[in-house]
Amino acid sequence: MANIGYRRDIDGLRALAVVPVVLNHAGIPGFPGGFIGVDIFFVISGYLITGILAREIERDTFSIVHFYERRARRILPALGAVIAACFLAGWFFLLPDEMTTLGKNAIAAIAFVSNVAFWWTANDYFAESVALQPLLHTWSLSVEEQFYLFFPILLWFLAKFSRSVLLVSIAVLCALSFAASIWATEHAPTANFYLIFFRIWELGFGSLLALGSANLPHGRAAREIGSALGIALIVGSIVTLDEFSDFPGLSALPACLGSTLLIWAGSTEKAGQPFFNRLLALKPLVGIGLISYSLYLWHWPVLVAARIFEQSVTIPLDVALLCISLSVLLAWLSWRFVEQPFRGGPDRPQLSRKQIFGWSAASMGALSAVGAAMIVTGGIPARLGNEAGARYAANVARAPIEVDCINRSPDEDPCILGGGSPDYVLWGDSHAGSLIPALQSYVTSRGQSAVVFTKAACAPLLGVLRLDQEGNVNCDVHNRGVLERIKTDYSDATVIMLGRWALLAEGERYIGEEGVHPVIARADGLEVALEAYPKVVKAGLSGAVDALAGNGNSVIVVKGIPELGFGAPGVLARHEWLGWDLPVLTSEAMQERQGRARALIDNVASESGVSVIDPADYLCGRVCAYARGKEALYRDDDHLSRSGADWLLPQLLRDAEAGDSKFPGEVLDTL
Repeated sequence: MANIGYRRDIDGLRALAVVPVVLNHAGIPGFPGGFIGVDIFFVISGYLITGILAREIERDTFSIVHFYERRARRILPALGAVIAACFLAGWFFLLPDEMTTLGKNAIAAIAFVSNVAFWWTANDYFAESVALQPLLHTWSLSVEEQFYLFFPILLWFLAKFSRSVLLVSIAVLCALSFAASIWATEHAPTANFYLIFFRIWELGFGSLLALGSANLPHGRAAREIGSALGIALIVGSIVTLDEFSDFPGLSALPACLGSTLLIWAGSTEKAGQPFFNRLLALKPLVGIGLISYSLYLWHWPVLVAARIFEQSVTIPLDVALLCISLSVLLAWLSWRFVEQPFRGGPDRPQLSRKQIFGWSAASMGALSAVGAAMIVTGGIPARLGNEAGARYAANVARAPIEVDCINRSPDEDPCILGGGSPDYVLWGDSHAGSLIPALQSYVTSRGQSAVVFTKAACAPLLGVLRLDQEGNVNCDVHNRGVLERIKTDYSDATVIMLGRWALLAEGERYIGEEGVHPVIARADGLEVALEAYPKVVKAGLSGAVDALAGNGNSVIVVKGIPELGFGAPGVLARHEWLGWDLPVLTSEAMQERQGRARALIDNVASESGVSVIDPADYLCGRVCAYARGKEALYRDDDHLSRSGADWLLPQLLRDAEAGDSKFPGEVLDTL
């Protein structure tokens, strides 16, 4: 094993890791794969920590207590400072549900299980946007610390055997992890990203290098080639990968291999270091590398704050550059006045082990208690005032009947609203699901009934799959099951069909909205080219409508709910609470987004002779309304709220029969 002393080029490599991460997260063009910086950090960590542990084991000075003392000095002070700052800022700017989520995420980060928490909530279709969660980035810290829960003991145990047994054992563990990551890119992508087992191989690259570098070539030419190739692999990953890449898996291999090559190439005397390692050792890069941990910690909460102020997950370039500058300043202050005092040095006394463990327990315990208080109180809604807090909670709430009815399989007992033989069938995705409570009130008041078949992400189309949805979400199987159920049991009912048509026709989420873009395939699994999305959606809708009409059902196709690009309850609450300006969605912007989807629905209706009703006729004049008084018509940026659906649905159904509609007013007139 090579003797690992301080290496300036590794600090430079840290800079090469953290800068693309920050630029990517800030939305700076040219860094679509900047997220691979985290993978570089994993390799560096595996190399340095394994080297230290192996030397201590060889010298019989290894102590697990001492190891965790070092980790506490390195990790906890800056992490605690960032969490405390998020709590403080959150008091003034975060809404109750956001504050509750922050409390949960803080406790998860302190317990180093935030990767598990984010994986778990990512499977919730209606979970809060991760782009607005200030501690999202702590998932990577959790991965590292989970690795170091077992790896030091494993290394100590394996060191009792020969060096070859040690290397082969770790190599096998890495190979299993890598193989699992490749498999999971298709079958469990969210778990692949967040969970430790799928990331072990990345830390293992560094560990294997630290343990086996003595057996590698040491010639100058080999190191120069390895260094150049390492830079090329990292830079290539940064500019070629993007949010659509299957990751980590094979897509992460070049960056991890490149990092390993750079670390290996530089493990020689300073005078003999390769050209690119000498570049990495330049003062500016080393300086950024020294503050890289704090920069990583601070940049994400700063960007989240900017998104909240901009009331959009997309921030302008000038704001992004300001956020980066502020992050660097906070990182330097954190490194100088938080990290360094706890780590000690030649010019400052080091805290004792008892002091560092005592401080860690007290500070992390206090922060956890504050986080728990946020959870118990529901995000301290009194900060908004009693009326505003209650109104916000009502605006974002989903009715129990909606939660109960959505995502039922057509093979299960159906969700029946009202009593008697169903007069209506509601068929669609989560946009249709948001109508369930209003439909229940409507049919009950008229002595009628309805049956519900709604599934998140599955618009009522035949022959269309959503490949972007994780898990067992086969929309075509579901929709064909719904169609057969309607044919068999509900041939006399009027079928109301609603989906998020614009999302599917355009193949991308609306501006200001966070999340993966839809990926459409035909029923046979063949992925569809983006330019063909409108044609495929039209064919899928025509197939469903024609089948229903042929069955004798009356059909009402509801054009899409206008998408806002911002969360209506949030902007209304902050307008009332903080006096912030209200954003506006113009009718022109709505038409630009939904034009193709609206046209294809008109085409289907004219060909099939079915009825069409348009929510925009009721919501959009010069601008599109998202509030009536202080009540939000939406519960987020694209789903109707309970009060919005209660107000809109009776008009849609009444005017579907009368063939008339009337716009009730503009957003600026109702606030």
